[in-house]
Amino acid sequence: LLPLAVLLKIIIALTMKLLLTTLIQIKTMKQKIKKLCELIDGELSHITNLISFKIGKASDLEERETQYYFDGFNDFNEIANGKPATINVAEIELIRYFMNESKYKDKCLNINEGGGPSEKANHLYIAIKYGAENIDELYDYIFISSELPISLD
Repeated sequence: LLPLAVLLKIIIALTMKLLLTTLIQIKTMKQKIKKLCELIDGELSHITNLISFKIGKASDLEERETQYYFDGFNDFNEIANGKPATINVAEIELIRYFMNESKYKDKCLNINEGGGPSEKANHLYIAIKYGAENIDELYDYIFISSELPISLD
């Protein structure tokens, strides 16, 4: 048997290692969310006739995309993926940013800062509605960055 002092040192060392790992993961995720906000802001700046957008999470992107097209949105894109717990946190942070800080906050349709019905979702998306004079203009802008979607895990 090991003396109590040695056991305590081992427990403290393991706890510190776990805490440090967790802090590094949180910092990395915050950096990824910040980059995601910057990418989306940049993409939105290219849409001259932006009407509105909504950020959300889903486990089935095709089903959610179909719902948004029926609701009159022109564009739907996956912006991030990851484990459900990570997606839930990222959704809250993204929506908080776009509701309160982004220069496009007046275009953001989100009412709550996340927490919708899809608690097991592993995808984040953005649905965009923009104006068009004719059918050709509906496809003039496609929201695609080579850096999207970002993996949050």
